[in-house]
Amino acid sequence: MGSSTQSTQKTTVELSHLNQQGEANMVDVTEKAMTSRTATAQGIIKMNRATFELITTGKHKKKAMFLLSPA
Repeated sequence: MGSSTQSTQKTTVELSHLNQQGEANMVDVTEKAMTSRTATAQGIIKMNRATFELITTGKHKKKAMFLLSPA
């Protein structure tokens, strides 16, 4: 059998939203076409039973415990 040589090429991907230090960088999207996207998220919140009771019965001191973003 003959020997084969595999060439390993390293591809460098540059993300336009990150600067040289890896920090978020604002990008001009003026010319970008409008798109529609949908995302779904799910999570678990762990808390003491007493805290849960305060929240669900409305006996907490915070006025706007749950703020929802309009769709």
